[in-house]
Amino acid sequence: MGFTAPKIKKDADGDLGESLEKEMKNIKKIADNHWPYDMKGDSSNKDEQESINKYVGVYLKIVKENKFSKDEDTTLNIFMEACKGLYEQVNSSDTKKLKKIKLNVSELPKGYLKEIVSVANKLHDDILTKVSESDELKGKGAKKIAKYLSCLCKHWITIFTQIDSMATGKTSNSSKKSDEDVSVEDE
Repeated sequence: MGFTAPKIKKDADGDLGESLEKEMKNIKKIADNHWPYDMKGDSSNKDEQESINKYVGVYLKIVKENKFSKDEDTTLNIFMEACKGLYEQVNSSDTKKLKKIKLNVSELPKGYLKEIVSVANKLHDDILTKVSESDELKGKGAKKIAKYLSCLCKHWITIFTQIDSMATGKTSNSSKKSDEDVSVEDE
């Protein structure tokens, strides 16, 4: 797909903004090639819309089979909103939404992202992987969506893991199934 292991670095002041902005721009380059939809998953192209509808149908069925607790649902919403917010802060077509990312690692609560990463891993392993492997997922377009969203989720998990590792001072793997290296670097 084009995702490579992110390298989140803090600058001399402990700010992660510059490296996060670079990662958001890299995600945009990949999305431009693999995600022909708007932020809501809509497309004016009939075939693309049919593919996303097939994907969503299988996704919703698997979500019903793999219930998340209310707390996990809340945590998952935080994960998705944080991903969307960071992405739009750098890549929005609305210039009013564009802002420099400022995130100082010393201001992050220690271990705060650990639960978010745990629930995001559950989303990936229990939902996205099952959707990708489902016999009900028909069509090249729907399978491409499944692969892209699975890879994107793993990429975000790695980003959150690296940020958490910097906040806690510990290096850990982002996902037991991830083939990406976790790279925590200080400048």
